[in-house]
Amino acid sequence: MNRHTTTRDTPPPRGAAASRRGFARTLTSDWARTARRSADVRRARSWAVVDVDFADLDELLTLAGYERRDDPAAEGVLRCLVDRARTDDLAARIVIQRIVPGLIGSTRHRPAGMTADEALQELVSAAWVSVRSFDPTRSPSCLSAALINDAVYRAFKADRRRRDRRPEISVDPQEWRGLTAVDNDILRRVREIMVEASTRGIDPVNMEALRRVLMTGSTEQVARAMGISPRAVRYRCARVAAELAEFTRVA
Repeated sequence: MNRHTTTRDTPPPRGAAASRRGFARTLTSDWARTARRSADVRRARSWAVVDVDFADLDELLTLAGYERRDDPAAEGVLRCLVDRARTDDLAARIVIQRIVPGLIGSTRHRPAGMTADEALQELVSAAWVSVRSFDPTRSPSCLSAALINDAVYRAFKADRRRRDRRPEISVDPQEWRGLTAVDNDILRRVREIMVEASTRGIDPVNMEALRRVLMTGSTEQVARAMGISPRAVRYRCARVAAELAEFTRVA
């Protein structure tokens, strides 16, 4: 494969239009660190999803269509990243950053009573699940639009339908302290319950947060990976814990 190096003296700011919002600023700051982290750049280069060398992940983001949406090659790069994202957190984070502008625009579809900042957090969390679970057999004409639409549905429509079907469960997020001390047998049983519960309507975004905490034992690490705050991770885990408790009680 022939490679050449692209360089850029001053990388353009990412998500500048979104910087007015608190959570968007958090995403932008997190991305700025990730984009230039040498270990992450080397890791992304090893995927060989493009035939050029890139100095940082901002350049890979551009090749995936962030600033060149009319480039037909960008759709193929984005598709490769989404395929990789099923098993790679960094690839998923790159895809999330690629669609952040569309997610920000989609906050206008938020339910009444939800702030734009809260809506963006919900959309990013939902987009994480959409990206990680995207069906590789799907061939939308615009992959980024399909991912954004999936996130909007997960964040604002699917959850609303679930709430309409069952009463709200009250839970104190501070009661959640993680599952790092659970022994293997109990952990295996919890995973079995989670698989069964996922068919009963528990929010898949919350399930994903809990699954990742179970695997890593760190809400902070999961928060960074999913692009949300540690408090939001603890809240989502607490919601699932309460719903699982209710589910096992009536099972």
